[in-house]
Amino acid sequence: MVEITAEQAIGMIRGNEAKMGQISEQLQGLARSLEVLMATRSTLEEIKGGEKEGLVPVGGVYLPVGIDVSTVKVEVGSGVVLEKSREEAIEIVKRRENTLRETADKLQGMAKMLRTESMEIRKKLAAARQPPTSDVPVISG
Repeated sequence: MVEITAEQAIGMIRGNEAKMGQISEQLQGLARSLEVLMATRSTLEEIKGGEKEGLVPVGGVYLPVGIDVSTVKVEVGSGVVLEKSREEAIEIVKRRENTLRETADKLQGMAKMLRTESMEIRKKLAAARQPPTSDVPVISG
């Protein structure tokens, strides 16, 4: 049985709270990235192959452009961009979405573990602050 002081217990709780704050920030960033990926996938799914026309704004002037959307350029990492079919690009985006969801699940699991640990420490700390019945209370972890 490991014994810790109240001061150490409070330090552990504060450390867990700091870690949970970092995890929360990471989860928010993942959520934003996931939203972008989902919008990208939705756009790719809606656009059918072939030639499309569009306008590109340039200093208050709009230039008409023709765009071939049968293939797209996809960044595959380290600044490398490859030409892929629309269907291949959709699959790549889906895999990235799944990766982000898996990462978010892992982070949520870590946050839950930290919350549980902090709650247990708080309970032990509260119990140790109760009037002693026989011996001086010691927090064990």
